[in-house]
Amino acid sequence: MAVLVTRPSPDNEATADALRAKGFDVLLAPMLRFEAVPGAYGAFPSAHRARVIWVGLERGGEALVALARALDRALERRGFDRPDRAFTAHLTLGRVREREADWSAALAAAPKRDPVGLEFRVERLSVVESTLSPRGSIYRVRLEAPLTS
Repeated sequence: MAVLVTRPSPDNEATADALRAKGFDVLLAPMLRFEAVPGAYGAFPSAHRARVIWVGLERGGEALVALARALDRALERRGFDRPDRAFTAHLTLGRVREREADWSAALAAAPKRDPVGLEFRVERLSVVESTLSPRGSIYRVRLEAPLTS
């Protein structure tokens, strides 16, 4: 069993050593909790050929990118391949089923929101497996780790 240690230095090494002594594989990715605020809407790979609709982060994007990079490094040390492209800080809202749909106008017309009251705290890292099926995506949490304060 692998354990993801998200404690800051120097605690992370002591925690990792204790877990290794008990026979666990350890991934180190010390990260702190952070505040975030949703921002503008977007689509992957583009609004003209949308497959995924998302909302970016007005605040907290840099911390989320740093968290993604730390996870990528930890997974690479465990033998996983690096991602094909750089992570863009976003929250996925949903997948587009209509392959020919152009979301450009809808995303451009989306109202700007007042960020007051939309703040949220990112407190844990969840590694989620997404399996696509004709009836919708199936999500399975593979690993979860709290972020430190």
